[in-house]
Parts: sequence; structure tokens; C-alpha cells
Amino acid sequence: MSASGKTTSSSARPRLRYIHWILLGLIILVFGLAIVLVTSGIREDIRAQIISRDADVLHATVMLQFQQLAEKLDDEVREPATLALVLLESARIRGVVAARLFETNGLFHTSFPIHVTESELPEPDQRAVLASLPVSRFHPDARYEDVFLGLPVEGDDAITLPLLEVSVPLQAAPDTEVMGIAQFMLEGDSIAREFSLLDRNLAGRGIAIFFAGAVLIGAAMGWALGRLQRANRQLATRTEDLLRANEELALAARTSAIGSVAAHLIHGLKNPLSGLHQFVNGRKGQTTDAGDDDRSMWAAAATSTRRMQQMVGEVVRVLREEQQAAAYSVNLIELEEQIQKRIAPLAKEHGVSFQVSRNAAVEIDNRQANLIILILGNLIHNALQASPAGGLVTLGMREQRGAVEFRVVDQGPGIPEAVRRMLFSPCASSKDGGSGIGLVISRQLANHLGAQVALESTSERGSVFVLTLPLAQRSHNSPLDEKAAAS
Repeated sequence: MSASGKTTSSSARPRLRYIHWILLGLIILVFGLAIVLVTSGIREDIRAQIISRDADVLHATVMLQFQQLAEKLDDEVREPATLALVLLESARIRGVVAARLFETNGLFHTSFPIHVTESELPEPDQRAVLASLPVSRFHPDARYEDVFLGLPVEGDDAITLPLLEVSVPLQAAPDTEVMGIAQFMLEGDSIAREFSLLDRNLAGRGIAIFFAGAVLIGAAMGWALGRLQRANRQLATRTEDLLRANEELALAARTSAIGSVAAHLIHGLKNPLSGLHQFVNGRKGQTTDAGDDDRSMWAAAATSTRRMQQMVGEVVRVLREEQQAAAYSVNLIELEEQIQKRIAPLAKEHGVSFQVSRNAAVEIDNRQANLIILILGNLIHNALQASPAGGLVTLGMREQRGAVEFRVVDQGPGIPEAVRRMLFSPCASSKDGGSGIGLVISRQLANHLGAQVALESTSERGSVFVLTLPLAQRSHNSPLDEKAAAS
């Protein structure tokens, strides 16, 4: 995956977390609003039941008193004085502070006590009462002067009190004719206390339910979002792996095609390079009378052409063995000798010591050995370039967990994080004359062997690269064997 793709992915994660918090907040807000609406509805229903409770009790009491009086007075029960007597008897019920008597048409008739103010019965209440249904209304802040006659008090000095207003029909039974309408004013202190207690209880339970629900919603959302983020990370990782695999497949296809061309070029370069080396050596021998600069220049040229000859010769040898059917085993001692022969001049040139240690006695196929030498040569060359003059580069060979492990350790300044992310991908090289694909080719060669090459560690004290070749590979034909057998 490209660096820009990783940057986009990493910058999107904080935005996703921000959206998750907003979503969680909205869900909790909707949950809180739902609790408020439900609690408000329950509050109104319970308040209506509390208010109607006293109205039902008062209706039954008045109906009983009217029935008893009707049995004594017979036809006189329709008289206004009889209705007033019923009102008077009912006004003695505990908690009643005032009573009004209305005719069935809603007009005021009389009141007890006499200093109760006159009023009109609202038309909706009148219709309900005539249908034998008691009507109750609670006034938490009823003005004293609206109920009782007396000196009016205005402004902040006005006296208020809670009152329950109950209007009931005057009739002997629910299915009998309504003779009049009685309206009672009852003390509302007890109802006000019930309402206050109800509000506190509902508020406390609502808050408890809200916080409990918020915690559960937060936990559920956190769990769900956690799983979603893990799935997201797994998907991103798999996408990166797939892109990396596609890049490696594409690179393998390109290197395979380039390898075929390179084989022809190597064979073609062998003879011209030999002639160039002879020419440079000849010129080097003719500069005895020349200046120091000329002599050093021709000596460096001779060294470079000799190294190029060695490299071409090594590649030609690898290609020749690939094309031949001959197969033999190479032990680690012979492998070390080949590497020492190749690396010693480079180490001397860079002023760096090179040491090899072995802790294994295994043998590998000659074709595998050729590619291992190429891979290790590239890794060691990089280590020599990274290490300061007077430093040390080591190659360790050991058998561990069913594999041969080659460890290249340098004393360089370490690999920066930005370079580490793209270490085995084609990139621009920071070295003079570098192509930026040395490690890429090393990994391709390792994959060709069924081996693995990786950066084990890096710090200011140096870096460690590890090439791991499974020993099981020795008992099977490698891809090189199959290629040689087919040729």
C-alpha cells in the first residue's frame, strides 16, 4: 500500500472515532427524551387518578345522602330547599371548605358558607355531570378572593391556596334523573403533597433508568463499535496484504522477464569486459612516470573492472548451473569460503572488519547455495556501506527450529521509520549509484527458494537482517531443480 494510502487511512480513524462519539451521544439523547416523554405521560395519568379518586368517593357519599333524604321526603326531593339541604349535609364532610349549588341548566343557586363567591358552571362540566359523571379539577394556586367574598388583595400580597374542585350530580342512583349539580371545594394540601412526592419519585426513577440505560447503551455501543473497528482493521490489514501480494506478483513477473534479458546481456558483456580489464591493466602498467592522481585513477579503474569481471563470472556460473542437470550438496564451510572470497575485498575497501561464525553442520543444494550467496552478498554489502570505518559486520550461521538461519549484523546508524515501512518495496535509493531494488531482489530470490528474509531489529547501534531457509526444502525439489530438470 502506498504511503499516501496509509496516511489517508490513519487520518480517517480519528474522524471515525469522532463520528462514533456523536452517534453514541445522539442515541443517549433520544433515549433520555423517550424517558422524559414516558415519565410525563405516567405523571399525568397518575395525577388524573389521584384527582378523580376523591371525586368518586365524594360522588358516592352525596348519592347515598340524597337517596336517604329522597326516601324520607318522597316528591319534595325536587324542591330547591331539599337540594340545598343535601348540599349542606355534604358540606360537612371532612376536607370540604366550600360548596355551591347549581341548577341543571348550570345557573348558580346558593352556596355554603354564604360568603362563597358566585360562579358559572362551565358547559363541558355541565354536560359531563348531567351524564352522571363527576368532574374534578385541581387548582394548585387558587386565589382566595376568587372563592370567598372579602377584601380583594392584589399583587404579591395575594393569598393562594391549593383547592380540589369537584362537581357531582344530585341523584338517587346513577341511572336516575339528575335534580341538580353540587360543586365542592376541598382542601388540596394532601393532593399537592402527593403530587410533589410523585414528581420526586418519578424524577428519581427516571434519572436512575437514564443513567443505567446510558451505561448499558454505552457498553453495547462500545462493544459493537469495538468489533466494527477490529473488523475494519482486519479488512485494512488484509487489503494491505493483498496489495503487497499483488505488487510482489507483478514484481516477480517483471523480474522474470528482466532475468531472461539479463542472462543474454551477461553473456554478451563477458568478452567486452575482459578486453576492457586487459586494457585498463595495460594502461596501469604504463603510468610509472605519471603523477600520483593518474596512477590512483587507473588503479581504481582496474579494481572496478576486476570486480565487475568477478560479478559477471559469478552470475554466469549461477546461470550455467541452473541450465545443467548436475546437483550436489554444499556444506556451510564451503558456503563460508565462497562468501569470504567475495566479501573480503569489499570489506577492505570500506575499512570494515568482517567475521563469520557457524553453529550448524548441514548441507544444502548447490542451486540453493548459489542464490543464498547472492542474497547474503547483497545484505552484507549493504551492512558494509552502513557501518563506519573501523566498524564490524558479522555473519552468523546456525540451525534453529528446523531451519538454517543466516544473521547479518552491522554497526550502522539504524534504519529510519519512513524507510522501514517501504524496506522491501521498490523505492528511490539514498546511496550514490543505487537503484533502490537490492532488498526487493533479495526477497524475490528468497521467495524463489521458499525462504524468508526480514529485518529483525534496528537501532542507533546497528541493524540485524535474517535469512531463514527451512531444512525441509532440502528433501524436495526446489523451483530451480524443476527448472533444471525441464531444460
